[in-house]
Amino acid sequence: MGFKKYDRGMSFMDIELRRILGKSRTQRLLADMDSHINWKPIDRILVEAYPVGKSEYGNRAYPPLMLLKAVLLQKWFGITSEA
Repeated sequence: MGFKKYDRGMSFMDIELRRILGKSRTQRLLADMDSHINWKPIDRILVEAYPVGKSEYGNRAYPPLMLLKAVLLQKWFGITSEA
């Protein structure tokens, strides 16, 4: 089965917003953090421990590193889950 593929490239909207607005303080902070953290060993550990996405049946799963980053953003920015 494997994991969903996602394009890390910028969309036309991203390019236009960056041109108009520039980078916000939050975007600079997150880009700086991303450049300082070596995600490869973390990704390797998560893929080994994450059982979802290893079956040949069913839909593709989201990559565990993407899910971890979403949880970190939720924690850092106080985003609550309403589900």
